[in-house]
Amino acid sequence: MSRERTGRALALLALALTLPLPARADNVDATMTTLVQGFQDLRDGQVHSVVPIIELVSVRGTDIQNSAVDDLSFVLSGWGALQLGDQFQFADPGSGGDLDLAYVQGSEFDKHLDFRVGRQLVTGGSAQVLPIDGADVTVTPVKDFGLTAYGGAIVVPRFAVAEGDAAAGARAFWRPSLTSEVGASFVDVLDQGLVARQEAGLDAHVVPLQALTLTAYALLSTIDDRLAEGELSATWQPLPSLELTGEYRRTAPDLFISAASIFSVFAEERQDEVGGSGSWRISRWFAVDGDFYGIGTEEGWGHRGRARVKLTAGPTTTVGLEGRELLLQLAPAYGVTGFIPVTEAGENGYYAADLFGTCHFSPALLAALDLEDYRFRAPVNGQSESYDGTISVVYDVSKLWQVSLAGVEAVTPLVAPNTEVIARVVFNPTVSFREHK
Repeated sequence: MSRERTGRALALLALALTLPLPARADNVDATMTTLVQGFQDLRDGQVHSVVPIIELVSVRGTDIQNSAVDDLSFVLSGWGALQLGDQFQFADPGSGGDLDLAYVQGSEFDKHLDFRVGRQLVTGGSAQVLPIDGADVTVTPVKDFGLTAYGGAIVVPRFAVAEGDAAAGARAFWRPSLTSEVGASFVDVLDQGLVARQEAGLDAHVVPLQALTLTAYALLSTIDDRLAEGELSATWQPLPSLELTGEYRRTAPDLFISAASIFSVFAEERQDEVGGSGSWRISRWFAVDGDFYGIGTEEGWGHRGRARVKLTAGPTTTVGLEGRELLLQLAPAYGVTGFIPVTEAGENGYYAADLFGTCHFSPALLAALDLEDYRFRAPVNGQSESYDGTISVVYDVSKLWQVSLAGVEAVTPLVAPNTEVIARVVFNPTVSFREHK
């Protein structure tokens, strides 16, 4: 992360914290976690010993007493990294970490106005999950109706791709009960002065019966005048141990890429999925779940399915087996291009099986195993199979220290056979400070 973005987030937090004083936090919780990992890294044709050290820090203060704002609180969460080994250096030149969250929030006018200022995630309606450095304000002039408005500079999380520079939006909602809500929203995202995304949304969450939940969501791109994303679903829970869901979903992958990017023209314009899922806890020790969806795209049609059984053998051991299948029947033109591997019948996809389990040998000692195997319908780079396995052991030395050792073996069509052993030491002190009135 650049120093400019770090400074921007801290400046917003500092500005928000300059609310009228005196102020006193009645409850402050701070957590610090240290991760140390060692492994061999193949770089520039040579094997290097690498030991990255990652520090995770979060601080939350609530009930900050002051004369101007009700329910004032703040959140600060971030991480820093230092890399040791053959070459002593920061994990990235000129950057050793990132700020994930840095905001303050509070309310005014007997909670008819709520605000949040700083680095945050805006959710709901067309905002989806939008990270910004800015402000989010919600006004509820009457009991069941409200309006949320937000805006700011878009934050690009570590290892993510930028989708714009700035964003602004609003959402009006009606909340007739604690379990039901209907909303209408709009978002506008700019990328270097050009419109990257501009969408209007409708969403609804309704519980007409105690065992039935209905949800609907539609996102219309006002740039292309077509549906960017839509979903209808119904969830029925006739028994506490049984849940069934049926849904239809449409997405336009190209509309989730900035309209200012050339890559938007290479993405699919439509993908439809219809099907359902279910889960049933047959007994305290045995549970099953799965799903099946039909798929339709511009490239062809197909389906995907999954089934899993999980057995809890006593309070300390859990084992399970999961099977998955994906079939895409591609149009002949896509098979001829050679970009997508297909069989002679024009099929693409895989069968997969996953065996997993965990065992607590003692309250402080945990072992886990995960074995996964893929069989491709059409060979990828000449290989028809891919598998990987992981076994790990975790031991809690004390309340503050944890050590773990993991072994990984993988053979895939994209990477040469790989064997890796990872050792990790975690230092996790939790500091809690509380004042009583």
